Amino acid sequence: MTKVNLDSQQKLIEYLADMGFDLAYYGYYDAHVDRERKPMSFVKRELLTETLAETALDFKYDSKERFFGHRQRQVNMEFGLNIAFRHSAAEFILWIKVDAHEEILGDPYQVLAQSVAEWRNPGVEHDPPYPTLPFSNRQELVEVVGFGVTWFNQLKLYILARESFQ
Repeated sequence: MTKVNLDSQQKLIEYLADMGFDLAYYGYYDAHVDRERKPMSFVKRELLTETLAETALDFKYDSKERFFGHRQRQVNMEFGLNIAFRHSAAEFILWIKVDAHEEILGDPYQVLAQSVAEWRNPGVEHDPPYPTLPFSNRQELVEVVGFGVTWFNQLKLYILARESFQ
């Protein structure tokens, strides 16, 4: 059974605030909100697999949960990124397993963005508060995946350069 150290989760929120994650996430969504959301018929698993392979991260598909997952071990932590594709939108889920505390930190990007925004400015609201990132063609899919993976890599480096939630 895992437990979440609230101090560590709060530290994650503060790190994301320092990096401007909420501003970047909502900014990206707002700049692309008008993308046409099409039925997923144009997106096959092969296309998603090819697109994820271009990121240089190793993703595996979980057919039971219907998401692609990546995990990597760094120092005393394991970093993970899960990506679910539904209704022509991508949902990125960050998780960090900390050995010292046997805890798992993280949340979907849209939840983290809202948490950071509220931490930065209590009472702030984004409309919608928890948006996933839309795409309507292959080029936009590549762009969305690039955005999500870049943030995963940047956050991992940011955390490793500081402290490891010990």
